[in-house]
Amino acid sequence: MSDTLSSSPQNLAAKLGVGGVANSMGAATKQKPDRIANRFVAAPDSSAIVASLFVGPSHATAEKVTCQIADLHLGGCALRYQTRAALETALARLHVADSKIGLNLEMIGHVCWSRQTGLGTFTSGFQFHQPLSPKVIDSLLRENRITRRVHHRVDVDLPVAVRQNLPSLSLNGSRLASVSPGGVQLTTSEPLELKSKLLLILPNGTTAVATTVWCVCGDDDFSSGAKFVSPDQGRHFHDVCVGR
Repeated sequence: MSDTLSSSPQNLAAKLGVGGVANSMGAATKQKPDRIANRFVAAPDSSAIVASLFVGPSHATAEKVTCQIADLHLGGCALRYQTRAALETALARLHVADSKIGLNLEMIGHVCWSRQTGLGTFTSGFQFHQPLSPKVIDSLLRENRITRRVHHRVDVDLPVAVRQNLPSLSLNGSRLASVSPGGVQLTTSEPLELKSKLLLILPNGTTAVATTVWCVCGDDDFSSGAKFVSPDQGRHFHDVCVGR
């Protein structure tokens, strides 16, 4: 296994039987499976799936990033890694080798988003240009390397007031983009502090306390993810948002 890409992404695609490696996704995106229903969460760090991501279209510019697979679905995965800066959107190749379960996998795709999730720690989305074989998912499930995601996210687009404790911040014009029994995705006019506690208040007075786990700057606003502190409170907040 070389630490660089082959001389051209087209040759590599032919070798791996993968198409659609152009900068635009083209026809490959038509086969993208459902992102939520087929999503799986990686096992704890003791049995983490370690991978190498080679970012760049050629061996001359490829950057090797050692990472762990945070979650996985047939259309792509989320990668967790430690570097000085988040990865930018780019063509890349993912290589996963796990001798314990006989897995040797290479997938061509592109980095489609990146977020800072801790001090020097980042998470990036990697979208495959062709769907992953369901046999790989089945193998990882049998070996307890991944588990089925139990918290499905629902897009809601609701108004929400956000109160952050440290540093103190009060945001009344925020939007609740999506919600699951485990957490929320928020759109705010100002960035939220990682690991800060948030009080979320719906227009009807329903509240929940959450902790910020990621924040990324958009064109005119900020997107953040937060997980509920109390599972019972989180489930109630979720049920109110989706009208249950």
